[in-house]
Amino acid sequence: MKPDAAQPDGGAKEDDMGAKFLRWAACLAMVAASSSALLHAQPSVPAPAASPQASAAGDADGQFVETTCSTCHPIAQVRAKHKSAADWATTVDKMIGLGAQITSEEDRDRIIAWLAAHQGA
Repeated sequence: MKPDAAQPDGGAKEDDMGAKFLRWAACLAMVAASSSALLHAQPSVPAPAASPQASAAGDADGQFVETTCSTCHPIAQVRAKHKSAADWATTVDKMIGLGAQITSEEDRDRIIAWLAAHQGA
């Protein structure tokens, strides 16, 4: 680098050091701002897609199935299955054998019909 003509003692070096410092400070400020934004950003998690079996709200039979099945296990366990009506009948009978509180043939048939319609194979 050539010394600054206006400064016979080589003052240009001091100006160059000041410019470097300002560039570093600006970079550091940008990194800090970016890091802060990343740390405080909310994760963008898409909302779950609505599906027919996602909620039995407004559906009396669906609510009955959820209430009955969720006394023993999470309703998500039921929603993860897709079976034929015959297979649901086998499963419901097995659950009754394990102590599910399904006390009438009508309730049993109601549960099987809803599961076959909404969680069918």
